[in-house]
Amino acid sequence: MKTSELRRARLPRTAAGWTSTPYYLVTIGNAISWGSALGYLRRFGVGVNEWRLMAHVANEPGCTAADVSRFLRTNKAVVSRSLKTLQDKGLVGLDSADGARRIYLTEDGVALHDRILPIAVRREQILLDGLDEEERELLIGMLRRMHANLTAMNEFDHGADVEGVGVGERRG
Repeated sequence: MKTSELRRARLPRTAAGWTSTPYYLVTIGNAISWGSALGYLRRFGVGVNEWRLMAHVANEPGCTAADVSRFLRTNKAVVSRSLKTLQDKGLVGLDSADGARRIYLTEDGVALHDRILPIAVRREQILLDGLDEEERELLIGMLRRMHANLTAMNEFDHGADVEGVGVGERRG
């Protein structure tokens, strides 16, 4: 490739940047994940994926791995690996009495959850520093609406072609 073929000027339309909602969601999410991943692993011996699974099971005892995957919108393989790690550490157990592999925290899992939770809550408080209660409620409301749009966005993604299907359009 010749250097004369390199596009040196900024493109007039771009996907990322200071005005892009996904930019902020992704970078904030990445910072939350990386910070907690390093801290939780170093201090407690579990990574962020294991913590997320534990937190979900604490809220929904008896859920299945598929439930966790759907709720966290993460790959089933990630949930399976995290579940195996937590089982090996004795932090969760499975009950298959009704035919489903239901996940529960063990007493050690509850104890670890209760040690990590204050740190997770404090990290959220730091993240939201500078927002008053009304702004926090507004933010959560907007995030919930965006969350509700995820299925439609994913349907669009699966229907979009390389040529670019317009927003809201579907391939027929």
